[in-house]
Amino acid sequence: MEPYVLYLNLFVIFNFTLITLSILLKKESRKFSFLLAIVVFICLYTCAFNLCLYYFQNRLALAAQMCFLGLNFSFGCVISAYVTILHEKPLTKNWMLHLLPSAIIFLFGLKYLFISDAQVTMNINKILHGEHQILNLLNAALLLHILGYLLFVKIKLRKFNKEIKTETNLGLKLKKKWANDFLNYMIFSTIALISSSLISIAVFEKTFYFTDLVLTPLASLAIYIFIVARNFQFENIYDKVSEENKTSFEVSRKPSTNQSVAISPDLSVLRTKIETHMLVSKSYTNPDLGLQKLADELNIQSNMLSQVINQEYGVTFFDFVNKLRIEEAKKLLLDEEKQHYKVEAIGQMAGFNSRSSFFSVFKKQTGLTPSAFKSL
Repeated sequence: MEPYVLYLNLFVIFNFTLITLSILLKKESRKFSFLLAIVVFICLYTCAFNLCLYYFQNRLALAAQMCFLGLNFSFGCVISAYVTILHEKPLTKNWMLHLLPSAIIFLFGLKYLFISDAQVTMNINKILHGEHQILNLLNAALLLHILGYLLFVKIKLRKFNKEIKTETNLGLKLKKKWANDFLNYMIFSTIALISSSLISIAVFEKTFYFTDLVLTPLASLAIYIFIVARNFQFENIYDKVSEENKTSFEVSRKPSTNQSVAISPDLSVLRTKIETHMLVSKSYTNPDLGLQKLADELNIQSNMLSQVINQEYGVTFFDFVNKLRIEEAKKLLLDEEKQHYKVEAIGQMAGFNSRSSFFSVFKKQTGLTPSAFKSL
């Protein structure tokens, strides 16, 4: 085996182990985090067992190769369950029947534990030369099985999306966006893998080496990169949806980091006064709003205003105002009547005096660009 093939497989196995552990260790939304971990684990063990069969040509490696091929037939139905639970829908009562083909093929693979040594050697040689007809047939059926499930889930996802089309909750919109992107990427990867497998058979006539030891880890690595990249962008897709009745002030409010300083009754009254004024007048939409200007509007001293904001919210005046502006911008971006507005215009309406500052603050607070948020 060429060194790059070995290193590629080892690299994929190592990285998939890390991502599987990271997904399983998530504290929130254990159900679909667990299902997603299964999807990643299937890619992990596929690379691992292909490598084992190449280096450890014995009865156990052969049986494991055949048995755990059956586990791959659970790939499609696990993705289906993942998307269903992600959208907070119940699984059907007969969902476990979808795992029946996987169980049958797994049990079929156990027979390779009881064949003769000569048959073990013969079967391994056939696999390594791409001439094992049963394995080739099962691999082809597997790819078509997965593709069929992915297309089925895609149709089901459209039904789910219609139900939340008018939903303004960011958490649900992120789930919708993630599920769509995830399915589209999996469908593309599966079609590419099917095409590559057919090409490897026609050109190289070495199904196992080129398909299982090169194409499979490359496809798995692409899936790994996609999951990691999208998880960074949609970091909260696994988290519980925030309570919708929280105001932007309640979400942003932070306890004082100085435990020895307590909010006096006067400061508490001022805090309420500030919040009421901001909600009613929306002074933060004025791009020229400054500490002194807001203090004048509230008829209080600027140092007192700064103290309340710093002590109660744990942020500076400008961070406090920008938080309110971003909340306003998000509402405007999701407003159906303002979908024809340019993103820059939305930023100006929210109180930002430049495109660069709007994009910078929005990206910092949400992890998305305004354009990406609007497309959710």
